[in-house]
Amino acid sequence: CGAALAQAGVGDGTADEALERIVRALLPGLDRYRVLLDAPPHGMSDPEQRALKEAVEGPLLEVLRRGRREGSITTALPEGFLYEAVSGVLRAARRAIVHHGVGPGEAADAAVRALLDGVRP
Repeated sequence: CGAALAQAGVGDGTADEALERIVRALLPGLDRYRVLLDAPPHGMSDPEQRALKEAVEGPLLEVLRRGRREGSITTALPEGFLYEAVSGVLRAARRAIVHHGVGPGEAADAAVRALLDGVRP
């Protein structure tokens, strides 16, 4: 998971580009790292799980903050809400693949669009 993010180059380009790379990097391995999406935030007593969550949370929060500074991500919503929204969209993409027969590429495209463009036509 940390390796996937490192290869995604989350510090490169715009925040929008980095957020897209994060989605595409995390989605293929999300089943192995369900703890990132499903674990209660304060109940992470296992140091390995906590380290894994922090390895994803830190870069993702930095990209969200950078997007806010760049003006490409709203400042009207709290940072914690934005983080949970990204997590929710990743969860939805994973469920679409597993339960609804959506292909991984299509799910990644949909997740990126939902995050960056919303769901309006």
